[in-house]
Amino acid sequence: MTGDGAEDLYFANYSQSLEDRLLVNDGKGFFTDETVRRLPSEFVESSLGYACAIVDMNADGFNDIVKNTHHGPMDLAIAYNDPSNEGFFRVIDLVYNCCPSYVSVGDLNNDGKLDLVAPADAQDHYFLNQGNGPDGLPDWISFPFPESSNGFDHNTVIADLDNDGFNDVLIADVDLDLPSCAQRLDIHHNLGLRPNLSFQEDVGNLPTDARGPLRGTHDVAVFDLNGDGRLDLVIGTCSGTTIWIQQLIGDLDGDGTVGILDLLILLSNWGPCPDPPEGCPADLDDDGSVGILDLLTLLANWG
Repeated sequence: MTGDGAEDLYFANYSQSLEDRLLVNDGKGFFTDETVRRLPSEFVESSLGYACAIVDMNADGFNDIVKNTHHGPMDLAIAYNDPSNEGFFRVIDLVYNCCPSYVSVGDLNNDGKLDLVAPADAQDHYFLNQGNGPDGLPDWISFPFPESSNGFDHNTVIADLDNDGFNDVLIADVDLDLPSCAQRLDIHHNLGLRPNLSFQEDVGNLPTDARGPLRGTHDVAVFDLNGDGRLDLVIGTCSGTTIWIQQLIGDLDGDGTVGILDLLILLSNWGPCPDPPEGCPADLDDDGSVGILDLLTLLANWG
């Protein structure tokens, strides 16, 4: 953040009696607390600060600081790096002032500008970066996510789960202050309807039953575990950790492609599924039978 090429650290403070900390790297791995010297006092004041990020929010080439605090005063705020005095932060933008429980940064609508996702006690929101205004800072438009299963949310991940070119949003449900294992992980599928986007709550074939692997989610890691180019999930819950490997829809023989062998398997299972339906992998749309919609889905994923 100071322009010397050495990575610095910023810590959002959870305690209600302490402040955030900016630790500046001297280039040799030794860090000095320069919070008071470089940041306004009102920005570093925290009450239940859960998350922060060091990113260039206004695309001026200088890293800024994004943070949230659940009880204010800087609920969701950005401290902007001063280009004329790099490493010092004098301009603060309060983006949102209603009890966000986390913040994540990523480009949601593929316009090259960084957007924000902020789950909150009342309703989760995403904030689209409209580009810099006359003051050189981004203007924001906020939108609510679809009605979710949760009253309190927490850790949030932005990632393109279905490789359609638009980032999706995963929001864990366990709140650190009011822990409960009764709710579940939300997965919001980005439908890519620009400019303002639209999200649809869609957990795919992950089970949502009361004691299932999405219930009581503390955190989720999203990355390609098996090198097949599709993102997988590692989900940490109240009852343990589960790993979910994303499958190519229509790859019925498990060879990594959708082709003639998969088509033959689907055709050989044409008609109603057996009872119980677990032995009916060709039912791609989960409607209880193998039919024309399953055939069209397989053909759409050919290759």
